[in-house]
Amino acid sequence: MLGEAGASALARDRRVAGPRHRTFDAAWHENGVWAWEFLRHVRAGANPPREMNIVAEYNPPFSFSTVVQAELAWSSAEPWQVIRLRALSRCRNDSAR
Repeated sequence: MLGEAGASALARDRRVAGPRHRTFDAAWHENGVWAWEFLRHVRAGANPPREMNIVAEYNPPFSFSTVVQAELAWSSAEPWQVIRLRALSRCRNDSAR
């Protein structure tokens, strides 16, 4: 965590990003398997990364796109559908369903 935004910055971020979550979430539902496959490929290579840096909005309530990125940053060892369903169970944004 690099810092903490104030209430006005969080409100602005929610106003800007909120309407776009449905698009982000839909793209992750449709194409997330490709990100999962890419991460598995990178992690299985001769020189796997020691850390993963993924940019995602950290502004609760968390959308599916944010939660699934966090799941993939943590691990891509399980099948995509397992990761996807766990992310769905953890998010609280209606656009994820």
